[in-house]
Amino acid sequence: MKVLAGGIHQEANTFSGVRMVYNDFRRYHGAELLDCLPQCRLFKEAGYEVIPAVFATTIPSAPLDRTEFDKFIEDFFSSCNDKGVPNAIYLCMHGAMYIKGVGSGELYFIKKLREKYGEKVPVFASFDFHGNMFPELAEKLNYVTAYKTAPHVDETETGERAVRALISSLKSGKIPEVKCISIPMTFPGEMVITGEFPSCEIQSCTEAIVRDKLAMEVSWFCGFIWSDSMENHMSLAVTSWEFSEELEKRVKAAVNKIWSLRREFHFNIPALEVDEGLHTALKRAGNMKKVFLSDSGDNVTAGTSGDNAFMADAILKYIKKHPSCADRKILITGIADREAVNCCTKREPGEELILSIGGKLDSSSTAVEGCFTLIRTGVIPESRSNKSMPFALARKGNTDILLNAERYAYTDPRQFEALDIDLEEYDLICIKLGYLYAELEEIANAAYMVFSPGNAPQKPRMIPYAKERKDFYPLADVEFDMDGEWEGWWKRG
Repeated sequence: MKVLAGGIHQEANTFSGVRMVYNDFRRYHGAELLDCLPQCRLFKEAGYEVIPAVFATTIPSAPLDRTEFDKFIEDFFSSCNDKGVPNAIYLCMHGAMYIKGVGSGELYFIKKLREKYGEKVPVFASFDFHGNMFPELAEKLNYVTAYKTAPHVDETETGERAVRALISSLKSGKIPEVKCISIPMTFPGEMVITGEFPSCEIQSCTEAIVRDKLAMEVSWFCGFIWSDSMENHMSLAVTSWEFSEELEKRVKAAVNKIWSLRREFHFNIPALEVDEGLHTALKRAGNMKKVFLSDSGDNVTAGTSGDNAFMADAILKYIKKHPSCADRKILITGIADREAVNCCTKREPGEELILSIGGKLDSSSTAVEGCFTLIRTGVIPESRSNKSMPFALARKGNTDILLNAERYAYTDPRQFEALDIDLEEYDLICIKLGYLYAELEEIANAAYMVFSPGNAPQKPRMIPYAKERKDFYPLADVEFDMDGEWEGWWKRG
């Protein structure tokens, strides 16, 4: 039996001013795809032939337009056109991919798959917790699962869960179906941390339904708030071979629990206005090293431009205004600016140079100008979602600024080690994230987040949706008619 495998993984921030093209994605074909998606080894171990199409991935970024997304569609089908109709399909997806002029990229792609292979071929898919799952998409799939953790530490485990479920389905000959209900609420991911209340309680509730063998899978989706689309709500997706009265009762209780806890979601670290955050973090950095300060408005892992030097400018001005903080050793990471990096690569370490940093990818981004000393240049190694790129480290006083030629997310201390940057040397580390990823959280002695400007505002009311939206909490104190919604949802299909 043959299983077609592939997918596309992008979290699309519709407020970013950076143009994306398909060539910006890292694309894996053939054996490279199987290495990139290690869960596919389970198919081979079970005796199935795997047909690798393409897996395309990039860091969170701006949406593609339809012409560029069609290049992925063409790439996917051209990789497997001569292989016939597969017995099943496994997809590794994100769920928050938005295509200009189309809407949901995942729905557009799944429709193309169904047009080519029909409705009877089972399609199993794994998704990101921050995906925007909704009924029309879910009901075109036979199995849906999402990460159970945020920050994410179970990507491979989630893929393996989908693959094992598909193998089980093929062996039994029973094909499940998916039902999904949208819940009119959504928050920045920084307020939905699965290791903390109320998120941990919600995950426990959904996992108990599966543990009690009432459903194959129940996945809670946080949604992606920085998508100007009608799909960016929380949701619950249920996969089962049969939808019993007991399953209906338990799922309904889970949805009610999620809704009842809507006022309990909160930031897991102190979230402050910029001036207060700078004052607090720099004061703390006077007593300890590795105090992290998240530049949340330009959080690259939320798809922002990554070229906003607002925080660099604010820190340099604060140090000038408060000389008592001038002894703080500060690292500001990692502003995307190819022009500035190119200027640095033409100089030698120790040379002084005038740089204009930031504000070149997105017209709304701030730039900072001044005289800097070049510390060094080098190359950032390629990763699963990034191509290799040059970098530069420049210094002004005791403040170092790490520049990347392209947008790049620093989420792990090992990324700094690869650039010969020792985080132990720094009192304050300003980083373009929201919440700290697990590996950074582990080494941080303290962490703060500031409501900085950028494409990913942490305050929902500050998100510039094209139309004033009052259809979800917390933008409005909406009513959720659970019983009215339920009848049409559960009985459909």
